[in-house]
Amino acid sequence: MSKNKRYYWLKLKEDFFEDDTISWLEEQENGKDYVIFYLKLCLKSLKDEGQLIRYVGERLIPYDVKALAKITDTAPDTVAVAMKAFLDIGLIEHLETGEIYMTQINEMIGSETESARRMRKKRLLDNKKKELLEGASHCAQDVQKSDTEIDIEIDIEKDKELQLEENQNTAADSEIIKVSNFFQNNFNNLNQHIKEDLRSWIEEIGSDLVIEAMRRAVEAEKTYNYAKGIMKSWKQNNVKTLKDVKEEDEAFAKSKKTSYSKKEYVQKETLPEWAREDYKPPKEEASTNSEEFNDRLLRLQQYKKERGIIQ
Repeated sequence: MSKNKRYYWLKLKEDFFEDDTISWLEEQENGKDYVIFYLKLCLKSLKDEGQLIRYVGERLIPYDVKALAKITDTAPDTVAVAMKAFLDIGLIEHLETGEIYMTQINEMIGSETESARRMRKKRLLDNKKKELLEGASHCAQDVQKSDTEIDIEIDIEKDKELQLEENQNTAADSEIIKVSNFFQNNFNNLNQHIKEDLRSWIEEIGSDLVIEAMRRAVEAEKTYNYAKGIMKSWKQNNVKTLKDVKEEDEAFAKSKKTSYSKKEYVQKETLPEWAREDYKPPKEEASTNSEEFNDRLLRLQQYKKERGIIQ
């Protein structure tokens, strides 16, 4: 499945700088620096739908003043004062998970996919071809094809390929929406990092298996990481369809039952001897220790009498 890169841009209304909020910011000391810093934050948050957060491995690390100053090339003092002002007037919010959310970004985001970008260029090419064809309509039908006509036919074939890819990308977007909705209904809020991870897994094993893995995580009262573990296992075992999943489950259940039966048999065969039904205790031999002791005692007394030790 081809990856469909998405491009983003920031849209500003023609009266952006006349807005009361922006005008108030510019009236402050160093206000123009605050506005430029605000626009830089908006640009940085575009691909994450207005959220500013750092992903370090599996952890979300909030931006501090030092980090914001670095990514926007702004003086730390300006960042500290501006962030407090943005928070006070409602331009930003601090979410519970630590993200900085640009509250007005939804009205300012523009985007298109790589395929949409190509289709836009295709429409321009179509218009150009139409002009060329209309200009060449007076030529005789049996005239040998010109280089321009040959190029047009090649472009038509390319357009067909673009349309096919566009249809595939539309189907892919539908799968992503389906998987994303399941995630949002059963786990935490869906951020851009998780969304890209889901997109990657859809490309690896398909949307049906991604949803099935998440369903099993929900039933086990586990997190999304548990579902990722299931998906990694399926990928390693070359599981590609729900039918494959069912067969793997059945094989596992069968092997588990066989293993249990063998274990039970071994335990039965290794029972101690005294626990067997046909066990008979050995006969006890009569002890002669008492007779030997009395004999030795009698000889000792005889010896003492002979020596006059006792009467």
